[in-house]
Amino acid sequence: MKKHFTLVASSLLLASASFAQSPRTVLAEEFTQASCGPCAAQNPAYNALLRKNQDHVISLKYQTSWPGTDPMNTQNPTDVATRVSYYQVQGVPNVDVDGNYQNNVAPSQVTQSTINAEYPVLSPYSIGVTSALNTAQDSIFITMTVNCTQAVQGALMARVAIVENYIQFASAPGTNGEKEFQYNIMRKMLPDANGTTLATNWINGQTQTLTFAEKLPTYIYNKKQLGVVAFIQDDNNQNVKQAAYSTVLNADVTIADVLDATAAPSCSVNFIPKVKIINKGKDGLTSAIITPTIDGVVGTPVTWSGLLNTLESDLVTLPAVATTTAGAHTFSVNVSMPNAVTDQATQEDTWANKFYLYSAAQPYPYYQEFSAGGFPYTNFIVENVDNDPATWTKVTQGSAGGTGSGSAKIDFFNSPPGYVDNMYIPSIDLSTATATDSVKLDFKVAGAPYSATTPENDAIQVEVSIDCGASWDIVWAKSGTDLYTRPGQTTSYAPVAAHFRNETVNLDYYKGQAQVIVRFSAISNYGNNVYIDKINMHNSSTLALAKNNVIESIGIYPNPASTFATVNVTLANSEQVGVEVYNIIGEKVITVTPNRLTAGSNSIKLDTQALTNGVYLVNIVTAQGTTTQKLTVNK
Repeated sequence: MKKHFTLVASSLLLASASFAQSPRTVLAEEFTQASCGPCAAQNPAYNALLRKNQDHVISLKYQTSWPGTDPMNTQNPTDVATRVSYYQVQGVPNVDVDGNYQNNVAPSQVTQSTINAEYPVLSPYSIGVTSALNTAQDSIFITMTVNCTQAVQGALMARVAIVENYIQFASAPGTNGEKEFQYNIMRKMLPDANGTTLATNWINGQTQTLTFAEKLPTYIYNKKQLGVVAFIQDDNNQNVKQAAYSTVLNADVTIADVLDATAAPSCSVNFIPKVKIINKGKDGLTSAIITPTIDGVVGTPVTWSGLLNTLESDLVTLPAVATTTAGAHTFSVNVSMPNAVTDQATQEDTWANKFYLYSAAQPYPYYQEFSAGGFPYTNFIVENVDNDPATWTKVTQGSAGGTGSGSAKIDFFNSPPGYVDNMYIPSIDLSTATATDSVKLDFKVAGAPYSATTPENDAIQVEVSIDCGASWDIVWAKSGTDLYTRPGQTTSYAPVAAHFRNETVNLDYYKGQAQVIVRFSAISNYGNNVYIDKINMHNSSTLALAKNNVIESIGIYPNPASTFATVNVTLANSEQVGVEVYNIIGEKVITVTPNRLTAGSNSIKLDTQALTNGVYLVNIVTAQGTTTQKLTVNK
């Protein structure tokens, strides 16, 4: 069906009143695809960011024609191809924020800081946009009114997109597993993706109105999800000057975020949540009902009243949430009945999150391998900090040998760069450790990078807290080639027993503490998988020599050091020994080449003159594993 397009001539309002610049609404354009693996990995966290910022950011998503199958692109490849060419997009996922503010970046690079920096930048335009379906619901009528609030010029274009806010498939339409696509998937651009030319020179108070009457494409999945994204872009530099959104629904309310809801594990759970609701309907929102639920038990509904225009938000305080039951809990909130009518778009009406209460400390020694099912095990906690689909799991392959038939896997292969996932073992009581005990944490590690030539810098840190997670000590850290035990491979890595390396961490500093919390913190660089097995916190003086390597004792003095420190290593047998010193962000700052030392006491001198003040990790490396000690530099 041929489209009908009318351009209402611009008019100049020569009023004497002065105009100020307009508040900005940020436009985030993403190029993504249903068969793109990295898209599936990064979209959950990116969508979570978009969700909580819908009062500040308008999303627009283009489903590209590569790298595989995507029916949403097949339905309208031309408009997508035009925008791909406009931004010279070379790969997906790809995001452009306000055109040139952030250009051709990965979704994981778009952060709250990005939005916080761009949103306050005022715009020389305001946009009003309305949309409605006809009675037969086969056509959409759109009005876009542009108002200039400061004299400006440029190669200005108005671009208008019919979008579906949410598309869901019964089964994944591509190969990356995604079944849900949300936050304004572009379905058709009007009159096309090139847009409509606006005046080159604008003066304060000038307006221009564009109207569209468009037959709806037959490929629209759900007319209740229809909306319109309109924006002004300067083609001289691709800068988006302003953006606006309209929906065809009269009443629609969503939950964007819940603030002050405890997420990180803690020793005491008592919080007062604040729910951020947003009006996604075209009518002013005057009322809604908010209902909390804890572990499946529905709480008392809270009635909200006020006035919110489209994309405006409000914070609603709910009753306090408290529990003394250890373990994982689920807190969820639902919003319903906008303006006392049934909500017709319910996809964002519920928000849910896990919170955790540490268990009482259990006695040491402690040993855990990963054979049994039911992971996370009792009093274990897996914290998916960035809500990405790849986190700590228990797998059946890759045992470190001996008894056991599995290991704990961190999926760096599918985890975007910079994402953090924590695995907490049960709290341990070290108050029973005696002065003569030598408390060690042993574990096995195996891993590989993706690239054989330029290995990624995936990292694992062992961190300890004795104040219920308020602060953490990094007691062991390795990344990149220091972490991996195998060369790079481009398929998902799975180890065999021979791939595992033993690591030993000295925990003597924590003797006497009644609650020692240990977590394995994984920081992704989008490399390949790493596996942990046979976690053992024990008194090493009671173990056989083979269990405790060849190292009988280690001392570092002076500690704190200023210009030099000496590492004293007592060996049971002659052994090749090297030393590596790392700073708290995992950078290797000192390397002592391995030398064969004799049985008995040996001294290794460290030059600390070039080090800045702070805490460092000293790894004593032998063929049978690594033992870690802390060194403080204080000049």
